[in-house]
Amino acid sequence: VLAGSDHPAQGQRKLALVGPTGVGKTTTIAKIASYYAMERNWNVGLVTLDTYRVGAVEQLRIYARLLGMPLEVVSDYAELSHALERLGDADLVLIDTPGHGPGDEPALGRLAAALGRQEALEVMLVVAATLRRQEMRRVMRCFRPLGYDRLIFSKLDEAGRLGEVLNAWNESGLEVSYFTAGQRVPEDLEAASAEALCRRLLVRPA
Repeated sequence: VLAGSDHPAQGQRKLALVGPTGVGKTTTIAKIASYYAMERNWNVGLVTLDTYRVGAVEQLRIYARLLGMPLEVVSDYAELSHALERLGDADLVLIDTPGHGPGDEPALGRLAAALGRQEALEVMLVVAATLRRQEMRRVMRCFRPLGYDRLIFSKLDEAGRLGEVLNAWNESGLEVSYFTAGQRVPEDLEAASAEALCRRLLVRPA
């Protein structure tokens, strides 16, 4: 859930999702975009920096077309500010970023620099619930330079041990905004809460 009121009276909101490859950032972007456009009646714009992964741009382009939203494709980080300016009329701008391994410090450094140049940018880290606790800790540690202050746990439907999510959440000391559990847009997105996670733990088959 984005912090603040039901409408961005304080001005445009800009949110970037960061995380390793394959955690579902692009689909999560589409879910958040769909929710705020359809349920909150916000004007939403999309930006993708993920021009490296085969099919990534086309995937978001399809979502943008279906949702009737403008999409800016940025292949050079230096152009990000210009892309955001072109989306100046949007209430909410969602930025999809390339996935990088937690050990790829040069790539993470370049992305951190690009995001750090943007004013009032909110950053969320997407963490796959399928990871073991040590791997979750490594991802959270290595992505720290990108300035995230909230989490999204994805792939809860694929996770064998949801207790790892609860432990990682407690250790992080951060707010968790969303859980995702499936590919449906936007149905498989839910506001995160300890109660919701505990319900999943209790109903999970042995």
